[in-house]
Amino acid sequence: MNDQTKKPNPWLMLVIIYIAAFSAPLNMFKVAALAPALIPYYNIDPSGIGLLMSAYTMTGVFMALPAGGIARKLGYKQTSLIALLISLVGAVLGCFAPDINILFASRILEGMGLCMMGVTGVSIVTGYFPVEKRGRAMGIFTSYMALASCVGVPLLGALGDMLGFKNVWYICAAFTLVATVLVVLFLKNPELPEEERNAPKLNMFKIIAQHKQLWILCAIFAIHNFVVVGVVNNFATTYLVEKFGLSMTMASLFGSVTAMCAVLSMLVAGTLSDKLKTRKLFIILGLVIGLFAVAFYYWTDNFVFIVILSICAGVEGGCIPAMSQTTGPEIVGKVEHAPVAQAFLSFGQNVGQFLGSGLFGIAAATLGWTIAGWAILVPLFIVALGLGFILKIK
Repeated sequence: MNDQTKKPNPWLMLVIIYIAAFSAPLNMFKVAALAPALIPYYNIDPSGIGLLMSAYTMTGVFMALPAGGIARKLGYKQTSLIALLISLVGAVLGCFAPDINILFASRILEGMGLCMMGVTGVSIVTGYFPVEKRGRAMGIFTSYMALASCVGVPLLGALGDMLGFKNVWYICAAFTLVATVLVVLFLKNPELPEEERNAPKLNMFKIIAQHKQLWILCAIFAIHNFVVVGVVNNFATTYLVEKFGLSMTMASLFGSVTAMCAVLSMLVAGTLSDKLKTRKLFIILGLVIGLFAVAFYYWTDNFVFIVILSICAGVEGGCIPAMSQTTGPEIVGKVEHAPVAQAFLSFGQNVGQFLGSGLFGIAAATLGWTIAGWAILVPLFIVALGLGFILKIK
């Protein structure tokens, strides 16, 4: 997997893979940002927008584990290029989509790229940074999704108002192309430790089976994505408009605030986990804060309190992804096994998001927001917190 003649700068590699990874959620969120323009153009209703967004999650469920196998076989740079090229084809196809069916097909391709980039990005960071410095680096890398949410969504929306939604599709495709060129020209595969270079490769499913702590971590990560991403984040605008009578613009600002808190939380948790030499502490803290948020989020009528709870959801939304994706490779131990750990976590992530949005939507319509939150979200978070306490990390 070593394709360099001299050791590259790890921070330069981090910047390159960050830009490459950032292109994936940028393509993902363009539908959310430009939904009002897409609905009349393609003659669809809001359920069609939901279908376009869910294409990413559905793809991730099926692509997560294969992405890990591809990365181990071909190399991280090569797999990143495949991911970017697939995303680029999807982005270009979307530029010329004449109907909703072709647009949906383009979203499937973009979703494949997003899933593969997540696996290779974490693996590259794992390969370039030693354990004692990996938390900060991973905290930076894992912020690409949240940063695209809090910066990319309003930016794409503003560009759509000025230029039209089709031109935003062209801009996102151009960004993906630039990221692809950067990866081709500058990204280098990390060098495996000497003891791993000639060692026989274990089957990825055997690696997963051998590490029971990885199963616990995956369950925690899946619950986080079910509750915080699949429910709290995805239903925030709908809930805040319905419950507090906010405008859609004002409600969307809450999403940006939550995402920005997540970005800051990732950076802080990653840096402090290195200094304090503990990832578990920040997993526990994140889950406690998240439990507090979901216990009262759908109950309170106090607007100031809902702001505080949204901030808490953002803090949890930074701690858990950053620490989970830092800890996964540390559980499996070998750098060469990092794609396996991340692929398994990515599988749990996408299953959690997919089930969260679908099941809670039905429950909220049947039971109401408050009862659904207490009946589904709070028990799940209590389970995740219990798993956090029994999680053993070297």
